[in-house]
Amino acid sequence: LGPSDFTEEITGQVISWQTGMALEVLFVDNVTSYFELGYRRIGTGELKFKEATTPISNSNSAAAGEVALNNDGLSRRLDMSSYFFSVSFRFYVPMFK
Repeated sequence: LGPSDFTEEITGQVISWQTGMALEVLFVDNVTSYFELGYRRIGTGELKFKEATTPISNSNSAAAGEVALNNDGLSRRLDMSSYFFSVSFRFYVPMFK
């Protein structure tokens, strides 16, 4: 049937950057509203096996440092890039005297 427990450790280098625009305006007496819109790039190049293993998807073993492949034979990559939008409020509390 297959293994009842399986652990696979792969590593990769990440290059990330972010760009965006923000606007902060007075909302009410002591509260401002903050809007932010942008794009965040987070992704890896090739992912490599941290230690020797036998992948669960097939019977071929992989040596440490070998490139991890998908079932279609292409190298695995991790891409978490996306656009983002945020809204927040900042409350200004006067100091007690």
